[in-house]
Amino acid sequence: MSRIASAYVAGWVRTFDYKGRSTRLEYLSFVLANGALEIGYLVGATAYVAAVGPPRSVVVGLVIVWLTIVIATGVPEVAIILRRLRDTGRTRWLILPFFIPIAGRLCRWWFMRQPTRPPISN
Repeated sequence: MSRIASAYVAGWVRTFDYKGRSTRLEYLSFVLANGALEIGYLVGATAYVAAVGPPRSVVVGLVIVWLTIVIATGVPEVAIILRRLRDTGRTRWLILPFFIPIAGRLCRWWFMRQPTRPPISN
């Protein structure tokens, strides 16, 4: 298995590990792959709705499936962000600004691209 694939799988395997560390490769492979999954689903669902014009109940079902995908990928993404913050030597409380719509994305981009720092020894 390639490094990128194993880094992506590690994001799912370590879903509830909030105390470890994650590298930039683990973070990027996980976020980009899940983003591609979500965008692919949205494109396919939109094309289906535009082509077929299904009843409202089918559209609601498609939205529910999309929300399920977002929530299912969001839980491990929070864990990998917390591990990545620890890997860059920052406090875990810095995840709070990430939930602000535009500024949070910029803040997250800045912190997630920082290099790994050695662990702090007591």
